[in-house]
Amino acid sequence: MKIRRHKDMLATHRSYAIIISLLTIAVIVIYGQTASFGYVSYDDPGYTSLNYVVNAGLTLDGIKWALTSTTYMSNWQPLVWLSYMLDVSLFGAYRPGIHHLVNVALHLASTIILFLVLTRTTRRLWPCAFIAALFAVHPLHVESVAWIAERKDVLSGLFWMLTIAAYVFYVERPGIGRYMLVFVCFALGLSAKPMLVTLPFALLLMDYWPLRRGLQLTTSSAAGIAGPPPLRLILAEKLPLLALSLLSSCITYMSQQQSEAMSFGSSLTLAQRLSSAIMAYAEYIFKAVWPRNLAVIYPYNENWASLQVMVTASILLIVTLIIVMQARRQPYLAVGWFWFLGTLIPVIGLVQVGIQAMADRYTYIPYIGLFIAVVFLIADLGQRHPRIAQTSTVLGSLAILILMAAAIIQTSYWRSSEDLFRHAVKIPVNYAAETKLAAILLDKPSRTQDELTEAFLRARYAVTIKSKYADGHWILGVILANLGRTDEAIIQYNEAIRYSPAHGTAWVYLAAIHGQNNRLPEAFAAIQEAERIAARQARLPPRSKFRSGSDRSGEQLRYEK
Repeated sequence: MKIRRHKDMLATHRSYAIIISLLTIAVIVIYGQTASFGYVSYDDPGYTSLNYVVNAGLTLDGIKWALTSTTYMSNWQPLVWLSYMLDVSLFGAYRPGIHHLVNVALHLASTIILFLVLTRTTRRLWPCAFIAALFAVHPLHVESVAWIAERKDVLSGLFWMLTIAAYVFYVERPGIGRYMLVFVCFALGLSAKPMLVTLPFALLLMDYWPLRRGLQLTTSSAAGIAGPPPLRLILAEKLPLLALSLLSSCITYMSQQQSEAMSFGSSLTLAQRLSSAIMAYAEYIFKAVWPRNLAVIYPYNENWASLQVMVTASILLIVTLIIVMQARRQPYLAVGWFWFLGTLIPVIGLVQVGIQAMADRYTYIPYIGLFIAVVFLIADLGQRHPRIAQTSTVLGSLAILILMAAAIIQTSYWRSSEDLFRHAVKIPVNYAAETKLAAILLDKPSRTQDELTEAFLRARYAVTIKSKYADGHWILGVILANLGRTDEAIIQYNEAIRYSPAHGTAWVYLAAIHGQNNRLPEAFAAIQEAERIAARQARLPPRSKFRSGSDRSGEQLRYEK
């Protein structure tokens, strides 16, 4: 018996080693190319390339700023700033390839921990391996990994995995020390990205399945847990974590209010937000199965057809009711479905922040729920029907390879800003991407006349699609000024200010063009307004406190193009 048990253990360890090796290879094959990528112009300058606090490395002043800055880039995220600073201290400033590789390493670590936690709690090796593989290679996760500015996604994702791992250890042997480990991991995750506020809800779902902690009639247990505790204790365990979620939500709300990130949402009605949320859920499900037409920006649609929204809402409701009815027989369906629905709530658009209706990066944690529901359903069907098991194994392996190929292609678009937004404008009527691409073409140091013309046409098209888009009018004004059409440029700057009175950059450009035309009173009034706006907005501390190891501004600019 001992010899047989020993052989079984060796076989299991060998299977674990093979699976982890394959997951590692898959992540490297997809994301290894990012080591040669540079910065992109979208958010990377604020987070790394132009952030002199980060590029000074770990310093006392930098650490203090990271811990106390609540509005810079519209969030309190000290762990993110500290991680970038650590990259610089270890490997030097203005090295985007290092930032990319750290993102890849964090994603790989999350993948492996997810596999180990699921396997430990479900005792189902191959379904868990497949879920981890989907998490590792899905093209919608490319944005979280290949974008330097999304360090917050992969870093918070790692602490999400560590929190649920610590929670499983706590459940196996409850104690204050193990619970404090859960609390600390969760707090660190929130300090990277506030989207983790739903984690206590996810832990409650795990109590239902696979941990089976007395939230259903069955008394069976998993992972060696003896005796389900009473429901009141299970709920009481979540209260300190919920308190952290509430605190994080308050800080986030104040940060985004102060940085005016929520100004767009204030113009939307509740009906528009609900419609957008319903359609976003449907689109996320569709893209999980058929990940095409991916873009870094999906502009907000304010005019969904009522019938389309009602039909979509009805389908989602019917699916939810069926899953609830099956919850006792197939609990993983309820857990996976409500994991997906619940973890998307902070970013689904009920509280609208910015112009995006949805984003690939928002699926980083929520998709785990969909993967759990679908994979365990197929695995259970396979146990009862051997032909389904054989077919699903072949099709599942083929699906992983197809998703890997799609992810490799999607990752390649992050090579440069121009590649990224030339791909994004393939989405119809994407006024935000058109504007970004116009700005990129305008800023090219060796810009040709054809590129300037293309920039003009794209910016004009953007404001045709979305007449109230302030950034579009501002960029169009800059292009017109470059073409010598100053009166038209002034009109566009004023349009940008009309739709976004706090658009400080538009005020600066308006002041400059008035000054060039000797309209000094107008220039003075515009620059005064720009200064008032700047005084309200979050800025970096004085540059004199932060000196990077070398002046590499030339290399920095080269990497940004």
